[in-house]
Amino acid sequence: MSLIDDMNTGNKVTTSAWKNASDPGIGNFTTGLQAVNIPQIFTWNNGRPYWRSGPWNGQILIGVRDMYDTYLDGFRLVDNSGTFYFTIPLGRLLMRIDLNSSGSLVQSVWDDGWEITWTAPQNECDVYGTCGAFGVCNPLDSPICSCLRGFEPVDRDEWGSGNWSSGCTRRTDLHCDGENRDGFLRLRFMKVPDFAQRFSSRREDECRSRCLGNCSCLAYSHDPNSIGCMFWSETLVDIQQFDGVGADIHIRLAISELGNRIKDQTTLESLQSDSSSIVLKDESEKVNMEELPLFTFKTLAGIANQFHDDNMLGRGGFGHVYKGKLENGEEIAVKRLSAASGQGMEEFMNEVIVISKVQHRNLVKLLGCCVEKEEKMLVYEYMPNKSLDVCLFDRTRPSDMVLDWTKRFSIVEGIGRGLLYLHRDSRLKIIHRDLKPSNVLLDGDWNPKISDFGMARIFGGNQDQGNTARVVGT
Repeated sequence: MSLIDDMNTGNKVTTSAWKNASDPGIGNFTTGLQAVNIPQIFTWNNGRPYWRSGPWNGQILIGVRDMYDTYLDGFRLVDNSGTFYFTIPLGRLLMRIDLNSSGSLVQSVWDDGWEITWTAPQNECDVYGTCGAFGVCNPLDSPICSCLRGFEPVDRDEWGSGNWSSGCTRRTDLHCDGENRDGFLRLRFMKVPDFAQRFSSRREDECRSRCLGNCSCLAYSHDPNSIGCMFWSETLVDIQQFDGVGADIHIRLAISELGNRIKDQTTLESLQSDSSSIVLKDESEKVNMEELPLFTFKTLAGIANQFHDDNMLGRGGFGHVYKGKLENGEEIAVKRLSAASGQGMEEFMNEVIVISKVQHRNLVKLLGCCVEKEEKMLVYEYMPNKSLDVCLFDRTRPSDMVLDWTKRFSIVEGIGRGLLYLHRDSRLKIIHRDLKPSNVLLDGDWNPKISDFGMARIFGGNQDQGNTARVVGT
């Protein structure tokens, strides 16, 4: 059968649980499709939300962790002039989903018998609204509930006793005065809250600007598939921290709260404004570190096979680069700076600051960073064709066997486009100062991407020359 929500007539087709395992009478739990705003699957307990799938993005239900695997189960959502149908089409697998009397959705696949492949809810955090309004649930934490940054428990006594239903309240009011005194805290790998409003847009920066320009907007998220922008304006409820998969949520906070977040949870040192500083101090102060995901050392060590030599992509005076793979299947390169490297905290911060402010198809994309004790690591998109110097100078890979004239011309042109963007077209004026073949990476289609901005210099808007007190780069 199909789960149906007819927005024109209000009619629904849902499935109901038995009263108990032996009584097929109608029980307390029902499951169905709720298509208002962005379609989701719900389980209700006597009409109250009990479990929620998160929005459908055209491929998966983004609040279901197991759907982020590389395969797709074949679920389909069809919109027929306001009548929405959610189905499992017939295919190679014989699959069924039951709702049992305790409120669990149970997915089974036939293989000489019914084999359970998925259930929901799987833990206490999957139960709707466990941590109340503006609370976030993480099944790996103890206690599992915490308030979002910038919020505090409504009732501290209840919260301390393990009753989180009253949720959290904002600590510092938003300003919403047009003077940019509000900002956003980026949370990675999340189940997005309920009650999302949709605005179709391919550009994440448009989501941000629309939310910042609306006094009632509390948070936004961007889905690159069919949803686009998601906004929340009343409350944030049923938020969960996932592990390695999920959406990014940007929580609106007063700037003062964002400043506290940076001081409390990072050990990054501020740059000193002297004649040898690489980045202008006023530029470094404008950087919102929440725009860049922070990885833990444990996470990066796990996805890079404990930095085994078999995963090494290259090495240099700065340290080593390792290949890794995130849980969503995305391949990455982890640049682990050596403690003995000449690239210290200043250069590390410089690269984070510069590359977080620019974006171009011929500049390598920085996905995140890690700073823990003596460890400093940068996480980049993976470039399967390595660097230009390998193609040109590695005797085991003669360049005339790899790079024909067409590829060479395209690489030269791409490097030029990247430099033109840095020098003239980006909102900052940036001089790389260390451009060489080893700092030009090549993607799967041989497109060049300039990397390693540790020695780069940001110029002010009206500045066209500058003096440095030390010799750097090439």
